[in-house]
Amino acid sequence: MVDVYVLVFGIPVKVATAIDSTSLTLVVVDDSGIKGNENASLFVRHNIPNPFQSETRIGYYSEKTGPVVFEVYSLLGERVHTEILNASRGENFLIFNGQKLRGGSYFYLLRSGSNQSAGIMVRAD
Repeated sequence: MVDVYVLVFGIPVKVATAIDSTSLTLVVVDDSGIKGNENASLFVRHNIPNPFQSETRIGYYSEKTGPVVFEVYSLLGERVHTEILNASRGENFLIFNGQKLRGGSYFYLLRSGSNQSAGIMVRAD
């Protein structure tokens, strides 16, 4: 039997116990090559507030002026909202009215041409 620990901010946290050679699979992801949003031509920021009651504000950056598509999806992948926005070059924001959504988590996606960026928001009950 082997206990598996992960370092979280330098503190060992037990995450699993391997009983035999087939009972545990561990995948290590090295994110050192993943670039942040700061160099992307289109990216969304976290919505505020999150969780939200009826409306939430979502900031986004666009390198170009032009149309962008804003979509909201349920966790089951069902598209529950779509709208076309006209982005200015630089920082932008939108107010999303989610009063018609049930409480729960949703993905939001912003697309412009071949560029896209996504976030997660929570609608409070």
